[in-house]
Amino acid sequence: MLAKRMVAVLLAAVVLLIIGNACKRDSDSPVGPGGVYAVSVTGTPTRQPGTGDVIGRVYPLSASGTVSAKQGALTVGQGVLAGNSEYYRLYNLEPGAVFVEVVAGGYDNASTSCVVVADRVSQAPDVTLLESPNLNHAWVADYGNNRVVRINGAGDTINAYIDYYGGMSFNAPNALYVDNANDVVWVSSSVSTIVKLSSNTPYTVQGSLIAQGSVVSFAVDETTGQAWVCNGADDEWFLVKSDISARERTMAAYAASNALAVALDSQGDCWLANYGGAKVHKVDAEDNPLVEYAFLVKPRDVAVDLNDDSCWVASDQPFPRLFKLTSVGALAFDVSLVGLTSVYRVDVDQRDGTCWATGFITPDHYVWKIRSDGTVLRIFTESSLGLNYPWDIAVDQSDGSVWITDLGTDNANPDVEDKVIKMNSDGSGLVTIGAGGILKQPYAIDIQQAQ
Repeated sequence: MLAKRMVAVLLAAVVLLIIGNACKRDSDSPVGPGGVYAVSVTGTPTRQPGTGDVIGRVYPLSASGTVSAKQGALTVGQGVLAGNSEYYRLYNLEPGAVFVEVVAGGYDNASTSCVVVADRVSQAPDVTLLESPNLNHAWVADYGNNRVVRINGAGDTINAYIDYYGGMSFNAPNALYVDNANDVVWVSSSVSTIVKLSSNTPYTVQGSLIAQGSVVSFAVDETTGQAWVCNGADDEWFLVKSDISARERTMAAYAASNALAVALDSQGDCWLANYGGAKVHKVDAEDNPLVEYAFLVKPRDVAVDLNDDSCWVASDQPFPRLFKLTSVGALAFDVSLVGLTSVYRVDVDQRDGTCWATGFITPDHYVWKIRSDGTVLRIFTESSLGLNYPWDIAVDQSDGSVWITDLGTDNANPDVEDKVIKMNSDGSGLVTIGAGGILKQPYAIDIQQAQ
């Protein structure tokens, strides 16, 4: 039986909220341009949420009122109604889609209850609506400031500065990986230490491990929670236990030499960019050899297209290439980039297999968008994006937006130009954050996806 409650909203804006164990649409609810949405409330109110806390899930409803595919989630932010602001918040998902959600101090405990509201709400004149809120966050290894930071989904606010872990200070973190399934972030610190943090407030430390050498890349199996670690200086790569208590296994099937990157496929097998060895490898979690590719390659980075487990490879001098290998290690194609000097980083939009890459064609830096078949879709110059030295790149898998770190220039005060940018997949909506010395040498970035 669905219980009904009428909620008075500022200046007589009234929304019918239907709360129950199954998400059902009120047959009298008006359906406008944005459709009707259900918000899954995630528990019993126990505390006042902080900015960035997830307070609900957003689902579109079918004509029959049943829930269809998940579209995203909501966080605390702007759009708070005056008066009982700890109980109700007003949001705007997209043009025409406006609704109120019961917040009541935040939710910590799982629950199946949900709130269904119509998409038409009278807007009070002094209430600011969110414009397409994005719950996802970007995590950045702020190397020059000896810390990691978390940037909100809009790309315009740093909502966490994390300088310490377990009483120790971060020192020159240059690699990180967000494990979205387990709500943790793996970070390198002091070059040779691995730290595992909660990705949500209060960002508690879940463990650390002395890795030795120079940790330059992570890839986490989000099913097992184990982390693959690429240790360039010690010429090794290894698997770390999910509780970060010790190594599970050091990989020996293929010898690594100044290896720079690791990436996992859908089977949990690991690809390695063996820079010093001038090879690309793949092994399984038991260290069984699967692939060795050694034709004219100096790999800096690897990224896997989980649609078919193919692997994109970014290669440096003397073999500057951007190419794709099939899941069994055969060359699928080289991307045609005339005059290419080097490719730095790659990432894949898993929605359609599109590859994004950063690199250099003398005398400028570039960002490329490439279709899954190798067709170059867009070429962005450094000046068109306001960048000086685009380096790491990460794709938000929920909407295809792209985040890029900028390492600045080699002028007298280079850190002033270090920053992060975010843009839509078509290059629009460019947002810049962290310039002016706020971020210094942001070497690595990854996306915390809303669950």
